[in-house]
Amino acid sequence: MTGLTPYVICQDAARAIDFYVEVFAATETMRLAEPSGKIGHAGLTIEGATLMLADEYPDHGARGPRSIGGSPVHLHLYVADADAVVARAVAAGATVVRPLADQFYGDRSGTIEDPFGHVWVVATKQEALTTDEVERRLRVVDINALSALAPLPRAPVPRPSRPPAPHAAPRWSRRLFHRSHAAKRLGIRTCHTPQRRR
Repeated sequence: MTGLTPYVICQDAARAIDFYVEVFAATETMRLAEPSGKIGHAGLTIEGATLMLADEYPDHGARGPRSIGGSPVHLHLYVADADAVVARAVAAGATVVRPLADQFYGDRSGTIEDPFGHVWVVATKQEALTTDEVERRLRVVDINALSALAPLPRAPVPRPSRPPAPHAAPRWSRRLFHRSHAAKRLGIRTCHTPQRRR
């Protein structure tokens, strides 16, 4: 037998099996457990695919995502109804990483993190597209994304109007002021009737 099978490590593998059975309708095919209940190896089938898992064994380098700060691996699972599966997962303790949405490549998919730190992309195939069709849609998505990032046209900023310049006093008024000021200092009364020069 040949093939690629994911093997995940979980804190509390027995509880992980219960989660996968409840959420993904998994079928347990094998369980090798210690007398304490710690699982050394277990096998499940999910949507016809095999998933292997075990409890943590740090002495053998087997650590789950919760012990190492997360997982860089995403498990992609196609199901008949992604919305129903994600709803069950959230009800059972999963966290939504990316909400469900219709994707340009023909899937309806979203991403969740299960209570054990493993990340699942749950998807339902809505359209069977060729590679050329997916590439054409991707170009449209890129153009729309660039349009959304383009800066909006800036509205012209009105310039503040300058206040009117103060009215300058005529020369004869300035001369009269200086003469009156000098006369007041000398105690002389003055009475001037200014005459403008023509």
